[in-house]
Amino acid sequence: MDAERYPPTPPGPSYRWWNLGIRLGIGAACVGMLGFLALIVVMITPMSGDGRWATIGIAVAWLMIIGGTALAVASGIKRGGATFANAHTSDGTIIDIAKVASADDDTYHYRLTLIAEQTDGPALLRHLPTDGTSDPEIGQIVPFRHTTFDPDALDDVETPTVVTRRAVTSEVDNVRGD
Repeated sequence: MDAERYPPTPPGPSYRWWNLGIRLGIGAACVGMLGFLALIVVMITPMSGDGRWATIGIAVAWLMIIGGTALAVASGIKRGGATFANAHTSDGTIIDIAKVASADDDTYHYRLTLIAEQTDGPALLRHLPTDGTSDPEIGQIVPFRHTTFDPDALDDVETPTVVTRRAVTSEVDNVRGD
């Protein structure tokens, strides 16, 4: 990637907030884990005394572990979407379809190769993985979002959840990997 010629679009401010949520969640989970371990040590020492406070402490530690983990996971999911908050939108034409089989079972997905012509720069080439629920066609136009105009940033792509079929110029017989 040529960062000087094609600088990436910075993510929106929500990206930074979700990133903070991840850090706070991981921090809370770590504090909860340390608290849990400290309470275990206190409980096994002969001078632990009343076990009621240790039980409450263990419950609080587990709540911090579970809550922190949930916050970190939820923030990570939201941060992924916020990466493309300020992204550019282009219409790419499918030029290649690769059918990729799953290693675990008999399912498969497609890896689409898109090309998007730009009026004031080189054409963008992107690889887009799909879930295999629809059959794409060569020549189909797929709108996508990207954060850089670097023609070689193949993985810099996000698509809307609903892909409409707008133009089909050839048959599906061009599919590789069958």
